[in-house]
Amino acid sequence: MNPDNLIDPFIVYWDIHPSGYDDAAVSKVCDELIKSKIFVLNLRDLSVPVSAVVTSIAEKLAVTNIRTRLTVRHDALESAAIKILRDRKISIFTETDSADRLQAVADSLAGGVSFPVSNRNFHEIPAVISCCINKRITELEFPIQRNGENDMYCPGPEEVDRLSRALKSMSLQGLKMMIHDPLLWKVCFNKDRPEGMGCNGAFTMIYISPALDVTPCPLLPHSMGSLRTGTLKEIYSSCERRQIRTELSLPPQECRKCAVVDDCKGGCRGRTYVLRGAFDKKDPACRKDPSGA
Repeated sequence: MNPDNLIDPFIVYWDIHPSGYDDAAVSKVCDELIKSKIFVLNLRDLSVPVSAVVTSIAEKLAVTNIRTRLTVRHDALESAAIKILRDRKISIFTETDSADRLQAVADSLAGGVSFPVSNRNFHEIPAVISCCINKRITELEFPIQRNGENDMYCPGPEEVDRLSRALKSMSLQGLKMMIHDPLLWKVCFNKDRPEGMGCNGAFTMIYISPALDVTPCPLLPHSMGSLRTGTLKEIYSSCERRQIRTELSLPPQECRKCAVVDDCKGGCRGRTYVLRGAFDKKDPACRKDPSGA
C-alpha cells in the first residue's frame, strides 16, 4: 500500500494529559477520530483516579464502531467506573512495570496487563508471563515505549538468549500476547513479524501526545502537527507526514546489504532514532551483521 494513497490512520494511540483537557479540546479530538473512521483507539491514562476525560471520551465515541482500549494503573478505577467502561465495550488493561507488583495485584485486575519493557525489567518477562498464566489473565501487552519514559531497552545477546531459553520451556496456550517491538516479537514467537512491511508509524498508526501533538508513534519525537491548531486530515495529508513516512519505509543505509532487510525493514526505527539520532542507522538491538557477511 502506497503511503501517499492512505488518507487516514487505522490505529491511534492517545496518552491523556495528567491535568486533563477542557471539553472543547476533547470534543475536537473525538470529532477528528470519528471523521477519520479509525479502527482502534488506544487510550492511556495513568492518573489516580482515572481522569474524567476518559469518561467523556467514552461517551462521545459510544455510538461509533471504534474499538477502544484503556490502560490505567491498578488502583485508578473503582467498580462503578469499571462497569461503565465495560458497558461501553472498552477493554481495560492495567499497567505495571514489575513482576512483583503484578503478583500483588493480579487477583483484582479488571482485564489484561500492560508491561512496559525497559533495561531494568527485561529479565522479568518470563515471570510476568508466568504470573498471567497462573492467574488466568488472558491478555498481555508489551506496549510501544514512550519517548522520555524509563530507559530505552536494548538487551545484549546473553540477555536475549536467556529470555529465549526461558520462553521455550513455557506453555503460552491461553495467553494472548500483543507485542509491538520486532526484537521482542522474534524472541517470544521464534519468528519474524508477519507483516513484512516494517514500521507502521505515520502510516497505519499515529500517536497523540498529552499535549495533543501528533507524531508517527509513541516513541518517535517528530511532531507532524497539533490537534490544537489543525485537523487530522490536514496533518495526514501534510508534507511533513509524507516525508517522515518515506524515511521510515526505506531500509536504513547501514542495512542495505543485510540478507534479511526485506523482512525486518530495519527493526524498530523509533529506537534507532532515539539512541542513534538518525533513521539510516542499524537498530541497536539487532544482532545481525549489516555488511551481509
